[in-house]
Amino acid sequence: QGVIVSLSYFDNNDAPQVILQVPKDANNCVQLFVYHKTALGKEARLDARFECDPQDAQAPLKLDGQFKTSLRKFYEQLWLNENKTETSKDVWQKYSHEIMLSDGLLKSFAAVVGEKQELYLRKQATPSIAIALFWQPLAQCLLNPGLDIDLLSLLHLSNEFEFTDLPLASGQSYTAELKLVTIKRSDAGKLIEVQGELTQNGNLYAKITSKFLIREPQDHSAPIYQAQYELNRELILTDVVYDLLKEKNWFTVQNTIKIGDALRFNLSVQENKRVESSDYKVSGGIYLADKKIGAVDYIEKDSNKLQNPVLYFINAYGVQDLSVPQEEGFTYEESIVSPLSNEPYAVMSQDLNPIHTDERLAAIAALPKIQGKSSTIVHGMWSSAAALAVVQKRFPKVISWQAGFMSMVFSGQSLRVQVKHVANRNGNLVLKVALMNELGDPVMQGEAVVSQERTAY
Repeated sequence: QGVIVSLSYFDNNDAPQVILQVPKDANNCVQLFVYHKTALGKEARLDARFECDPQDAQAPLKLDGQFKTSLRKFYEQLWLNENKTETSKDVWQKYSHEIMLSDGLLKSFAAVVGEKQELYLRKQATPSIAIALFWQPLAQCLLNPGLDIDLLSLLHLSNEFEFTDLPLASGQSYTAELKLVTIKRSDAGKLIEVQGELTQNGNLYAKITSKFLIREPQDHSAPIYQAQYELNRELILTDVVYDLLKEKNWFTVQNTIKIGDALRFNLSVQENKRVESSDYKVSGGIYLADKKIGAVDYIEKDSNKLQNPVLYFINAYGVQDLSVPQEEGFTYEESIVSPLSNEPYAVMSQDLNPIHTDERLAAIAALPKIQGKSSTIVHGMWSSAAALAVVQKRFPKVISWQAGFMSMVFSGQSLRVQVKHVANRNGNLVLKVALMNELGDPVMQGEAVVSQERTAY
C-alpha cells in the first residue's frame, strides 16, 4: 500500500520514458487501462490487472487470470466496430456479414497499396480488397470464446484467394460467410484454418482460406487435429476408379454409372484425431450432371487408421489442376516502400491492432527495433496487396492468389517485389512472387495464377 508502480518504455535514445505511475490497491494489485480508438473514432479500453509480488525480483508483476478475457473484449471493440460481445463457444459456427463496396473504400484501398487508378475509375475492385470484405466474419471466428486464444500470441501465416469471372464493383453489396474448418495442435502451438465465400444473390465471387498460429504450450489432453468443413470434388470414372468405387461400402448409387462419367461429390467432413485413435464422419450426395444419383455415408469411431479413407480416395483420384513447368520463364521486379504510417490501411481494413499504429505499444510488446528505433510492424495483408498490385500492372486478371508471411515488415522499409513465370495451368500463367527486404531476405512468398496478356495482330 502506497508503493508506486511505474510503467515505462525505452525511446529511440534508449532512455526510459514513464507513461504513467499507478499506486497499488489494498489487495496488492495494480489496475492498468489502455485506450485505443476504433475505426468509428470511439474509445476502446483494455483492462489489465496485475498481481504485485515485490519478493519476486525477476517478475514482480503478473497478469491475473482474467486478462485473456479482457483482451478479447478489447479486440471485439477494435475489430467489430461495435460493442458486440461474442458469447457462443461453438467454434465451428458460420459467421456472416453484409458489406457495401463503396467508391470511398475503392479509392482508399488503391491509394494505400499502390494499385492502378484505371481500375477504381472504372468502379471495379482488384482482388486484394476481398480481405477487407471478409474481415468482420474473420474477426468473429478469431474472437470466439471457445477457441480461448491469447490474441497477443496470434500470428497470421497465410491467405489464399480464388476468384470467379464476376468482377467486384463499387455500389454493390456482398455477403461474406466464413467459418473455422481445422484446428491442429503441436509443440509450436495451435494452428487454425478458416475458410469462407463472398457471394451476391447466390452468385459466388471469391473464396478465402486463411491460416493462423497461436503460440501456446501444447495441451496434450486435447485432440491433436479437429476438422469440420464442406468438400466439393469431381471424379472422372476411369477403369481403375470405377472398379475401386464398386468395392467401397461407403459408396452407393441408385442410377447406372459408366466409365467416362464425371461424378461430383458434395461432402460434409468431420474429423477428431487423438494420439491413440480417431473419429471420422463423411456424408453427402453424389451428382451426375446436376442430378443426385447416390450418396456417401461413412462413420468410424475409435479408429486406428492414420487417414480418413474416404478423403484419401477422393484426393488421390479427384480431378486436379495440373501445372506444366515453364523453363526459362520471364522475370521482372519492382521496388516499393512500406507506408510510414499504417493507420490508413488499419482504418480501411478494420484491423486496428495497436502494434501496427502505435510505436509505444510496439516497444512495450518488445518488437524488434530498426536501426535502434522502435517501429510499428506493417500489416501482412498490406504486404500481400502491395505485391499483388505489382503483378496486376502487367496481368490485371487474377484467377487465384496465395501469400505466406515469413517475417516482419516495418514502417518506411525499402522492399523489392520479384515476379517469375514458373508454370502454365489450364491456359493461365503461374507466377511465383517474392517480397524481399533490403538484405535480400524474403518476408513474403506468394503464387499468382493470372490470365495471359491479350495479343493483337
